[in-house]
Amino acid sequence: MIELSYFLRMRIKQIDILRGIAALLVTIFHLTGSAGLSKATASYGSYGWLGVQIFFVISGFVLPYSMYKTGYNISSFGTFLIKRIVRVYPPYLVAIAIAVAMAIATGRELLYGITLLSHFLFLNELLGLHSWSPVFWTLFIEFQFYILIGILFPIVVSNNYKSLAFVFVMSILSLLFSRSIVVYWFPFFGLGILIFNKYFTNMSLKMFWFGITTLTVLIAYVHGISHAVAGLSAVLFILFVKADQETFFNRALFGLGNISYSLYLVHWELGRAAVNISRHLPFVGSNEVIKVLTGLAFSIISAYIFYILVEKPSVRYSSRIKYNTRLISIKRAFKRA
Repeated sequence: MIELSYFLRMRIKQIDILRGIAALLVTIFHLTGSAGLSKATASYGSYGWLGVQIFFVISGFVLPYSMYKTGYNISSFGTFLIKRIVRVYPPYLVAIAIAVAMAIATGRELLYGITLLSHFLFLNELLGLHSWSPVFWTLFIEFQFYILIGILFPIVVSNNYKSLAFVFVMSILSLLFSRSIVVYWFPFFGLGILIFNKYFTNMSLKMFWFGITTLTVLIAYVHGISHAVAGLSAVLFILFVKADQETFFNRALFGLGNISYSLYLVHWELGRAAVNISRHLPFVGSNEVIKVLTGLAFSIISAYIFYILVEKPSVRYSSRIKYNTRLISIKRAFKRA
């Protein structure tokens, strides 16, 4: 119980810091790849896309943990999905509105018909249609994971052998699916699920490390060495890195973790726009590092405003929806806001 209580006090903060790192990686990847910047600058952030894989590992732990903590059971599946939609969807819709506004302002081609409508169901990647933003595809993967874990959560918590078998079977099936289906990415989610099992279902250390090692090898085979390194690094960070020291660096990353979803949504449009605009500032000139830093600063400021105005209310509304309640309680949660 000492280990578990320590985990509850400290490891959730670890995960927020890891979220901040993942969001920062993805943001830098996209900003350094902005139009007009050199290949040398782009190379600085060339591995930032691995932040997405880190996000998947985090979700693999956080979602089962949240469901376990709040007493989820399969009869609450509908309420669970509503909670996730209320949490994720409003910021996503506003991000789409920002993308449309930026397209109009910059003269980019607008999306119409099925291409536009598919955004509202996260279906662009699955249907092979153009998307307003290259970051939106991961939301579809995450939502598939919500459905999958909501249905199969009893297996995750019922028995360690069943849970490990579930993770292995789903991960092996990743060999058969395309990148637009959650199963393809399941080995990353599986790493997070195993961390949950280690702390909350008393999975033995031998079973845990056997599972982690097997999944890491599978990820290296299916996705590549860099993906495997990202996934394993996320696991080791959650397990062993301490965040109890109140340093400026820890506080900054923790703050980024709090706004990581907002930063993920807005940096593509607003951050890259800031990079492009910064080239016209007299003190910047041809210094590409300053251009990227300008875009990064504007991304973080925009994400913080987005978080306060859009994401935080969504979090509040979602938290008011409780399991094992009738639909009317969901309506009341919004009326009390």
